[in-house]
Amino acid sequence: VGVSIPIWRERLHAGVREAKAMSNMAEADREAMLRMIHGEVAAAQEALRGAALNYRSYRSDLVPRAERTLTPVLAEYASGRLPLTAVLETSKALWSLQEESVMAETALGLGWIRMRLALGNFGEMK
Repeated sequence: VGVSIPIWRERLHAGVREAKAMSNMAEADREAMLRMIHGEVAAAQEALRGAALNYRSYRSDLVPRAERTLTPVLAEYASGRLPLTAVLETSKALWSLQEESVMAETALGLGWIRMRLALGNFGEMK
């Protein structure tokens, strides 16, 4: 007479529980990665938006305003009412704004690169 005792049945259930736990862990890891990617895309998008606004303000408002102030200062200097230092200071302010405008354009380019990298599309659009 033989009696079968299910000795390895608990081992089988433990293996199933381990597989379910690993499946749950993989799903949680996938969700965490998706949240991280969504956050990275959102951060890149906002950085790009800020860089674009900064660049636009330099190109459309600040640099033209500084360029418009240079002509009257030169006219005043030519008529002898202003010293040369006023012309040099105005020119220096214009050059500084132009330099900052180039830096803003560079930041805008970097923002586009970061955005394209976050989206996973860096090649040429076809």
